[in-house]
Amino acid sequence: MIIKTKLIAGLTGAALLAGSAGIIFTGDATIDKVKSQLEGLKDKIVSYEANENTLLGKIASLRQNANQAIAQANELLAGKNQTIKGLQDENNGLKAEIEHLNKCIDKLISKLSKTKEELEKTKGDLQAKEAEVAALQTELNNKIAELNQTKSALEEAYRQIESLTAQNQSLSEENQAVKSENERLAGELQHANEKVAELGQKSDEIEQATADKQPLTQEEVDSIDTSVAPVQDQQAQ
Repeated sequence: MIIKTKLIAGLTGAALLAGSAGIIFTGDATIDKVKSQLEGLKDKIVSYEANENTLLGKIASLRQNANQAIAQANELLAGKNQTIKGLQDENNGLKAEIEHLNKCIDKLISKLSKTKEELEKTKGDLQAKEAEVAALQTELNNKIAELNQTKSALEEAYRQIESLTAQNQSLSEENQAVKSENERLAGELQHANEKVAELGQKSDEIEQATADKQPLTQEEVDSIDTSVAPVQDQQAQ
């Protein structure tokens, strides 16, 4: 503001002095241009600062949403992994039971073959053994049905894991995009700061260049001789 006041006062005095000598001051366009440039730089600085705050807020919001989504996906994956482990344990148990039942059946068949003659004499015992085999067969069928259900549950769990893995990959890509955008905005901010520093340096240069320039005082302006010789009419003489 001090520089601007001194500059206007100096230009005003110079204009008066130049006018008295018959010279016309032509620096108005340059002064208007410089004023317009300074006003534009001020608007850009204000705009850069407002954009910076807005962008930083958006980056923080995007980062928070991405982190929350990734945390939820990780929790779901942990729960599904635990479920799969339980189903795998149950499946292993069912397989062991089926294997045991198959061994029991094999033993019974072997025993039945060896005691065929005895069973022919003891049909009652044979019927009992047949009932036992039928019960074991029913139990085996039930275990096989349970195994199939477990297999279906495992397949569904694997499908869910694949879906969650895809979601996690998508969130990772979004997080990378946010990081890239953050780096780009940081570059723009750095560029804006450099322009502000240049403007400050130019302002310091102008202030130093006009520090020893003082405008004319009112007394000095009043003492300027502005009188001119009167016009003489030669014909009248």
